[in-house]
Amino acid sequence: MDYRPVGSNQTRFSKRKSKGQFVIEAVLLLVISTMLLLALKNWAAEKQFFANIFTKPWMKIAGMIENGVWGTPASTRSKHPHNPDSVATLQELP
Repeated sequence: MDYRPVGSNQTRFSKRKSKGQFVIEAVLLLVISTMLLLALKNWAAEKQFFANIFTKPWMKIAGMIENGVWGTPASTRSKHPHNPDSVATLQELP
């Protein structure tokens, strides 16, 4: 006969039970985090959050690169240093 203390079966059962609980909690956390991530993704797509982060500042930088003046390229073309309207010549216009 095998003599074991009375509580030994209970400790093995509680260890198995806690392992199962860990798996269930991990799956629940995975499902909840996936749902939150998808909701955040849909919100960002709806509000065009990432598009605004990258395109709005780029327009002002593009104006500085193209024309040397902060602003959109279309609105700052008249302020470009080589704009024919702002270049002074020594020749008389016909």
